[in-house]
Amino acid sequence: MSFIRNLQNKTERQKRIILFLSVGVLMILVFFVWVFQFKNSLEFKTENQNEELTSVSELAERVTETYKSSTERIQEINEILGEIE
Repeated sequence: MSFIRNLQNKTERQKRIILFLSVGVLMILVFFVWVFQFKNSLEFKTENQNEELTSVSELAERVTETYKSSTERIQEINEILGEIE
């Protein structure tokens, strides 16, 4: 509590200096944590690159199958609509 009371008694200029220094130190800390995590994520990606390629090929295959089934359904609907007319 004495720290807070001491801070309250400081001038506005001193409070702003303390504020900017505190924010600066915290941002430097956040930056280093981010850089460290980014480095780890790059290492993880290079290890699992083959798995990702498999996932991408599976995704492409599923999209192709969905497209084919969608076009077949559209043709069926057009045929039904043609019979109705």
